[in-house]
Amino acid sequence: MIFSESLLEPPNDHVEVPITLENETTTPVGQVELRVTRQKCIKNVGLRR
Repeated sequence: MIFSESLLEPPNDHVEVPITLENETTTPVGQVELRVTRQKCIKNVGLRR
């Protein structure tokens, strides 16, 4: 599995709705989810290395 791509887009296992830049900036919930998904991606990359 290539995790360099997972930093650009969150894994699909816990994100059902595709995240767009418009939804991220307009809704605070989207911003929180984006932050959480990015942290998960970074943690996954750190653990896999």
